[in-house]
Amino acid sequence: MIKAIDVHGHFGPVGGFPQKEKEKELMSLTLEEVEKSYRAAEIERAFISPADGIFFFGDRTLEEANHIMYQLSMEKEWLYQWAVVHPEIPDSFVQAERLLQSEKCVGIKIHPDAHGYHISEYGSKIFEFASRYHATVETHSGDRLSPPEAFTVYGDQYPEVKILLSHLGNNCDGDVTHHVRAIQNSKNGNLFTDTSSMKSILPGLIEWAVSEIGSEHILMGTDIPLHHAGMMRNRVDYADLPISDKENILYKNAEKLFLGETRQKGGTTL
Repeated sequence: MIKAIDVHGHFGPVGGFPQKEKEKELMSLTLEEVEKSYRAAEIERAFISPADGIFFFGDRTLEEANHIMYQLSMEKEWLYQWAVVHPEIPDSFVQAERLLQSEKCVGIKIHPDAHGYHISEYGSKIFEFASRYHATVETHSGDRLSPPEAFTVYGDQYPEVKILLSHLGNNCDGDVTHHVRAIQNSKNGNLFTDTSSMKSILPGLIEWAVSEIGSEHILMGTDIPLHHAGMMRNRVDYADLPISDKENILYKNAEKLFLGETRQKGGTTL
């Protein structure tokens, strides 16, 4: 089986998520359960952001959620961190400056829809910060406050920043093409997407995306614990694509974009 890297997962309390109680109960996985799921799916590494840093829950602050994620990434060699920043929480940027110095931090995570702002409102602030540190930005996209096309202007303005438009096919208007069109319109080739949307299981969507933008611009994301990791991986495994394209999506793009030589030497697999 081809090795795999999950570039989009979550861990931590999901009490703030909008789902109903039973669904939240089913998504409340311990880190050990997340690791077990990855082992079963033969996913070797994972890039994770704290769930309660996305949808706030309880008394824990965003900075505390990020810090716990940092500690876990230091303890688990297969685990890497996205540092969540909120444009209305200045301390989250101060903290991210420190976290980005860690070899286990792959970039910053934003979620306009969960945090309640349109990307055009704070995009300049976020991407100016990312540009300063040449940080990759992973963003929720496809909903009302995060239209994929809105990120193209920032990719054009900040060529040194890679932007991962998560949730291929996710949309609020019935159009599954937004992510692909945004990447096609990018002047610098620094926009990418991942398979972490349930729309990615639509027959032919991943295959069509590869035909339009190339497999080099698509990475595997599971969105665990919202989705079953093995199911999301299998969608790529069983895609009607050449092995070379599957390898790009499953791990090669992640290694090229996020895991430099030093990081690869420093980490072990599951």
